[in-house]
Amino acid sequence: MNILAIGDLVGDIGLNKLADEIKKIKEENNIDFTIVNRRKCSRRNGNYKKAI
Repeated sequence: MNILAIGDLVGDIGLNKLADEIKKIKEENNIDFTIVNRRKCSRRNGNYKKAI
């Protein structure tokens, strides 16, 4: 099992970059499970959009 852990995702810039790149990263590395620690992502309150 391959796990991707991303720590301290900060703000809308970090959130947008992750949304743009996550699919490619997961496919290239055969990721089965992803954990993201986010902070100060004010654009989306509550649970992160299911882009991951």
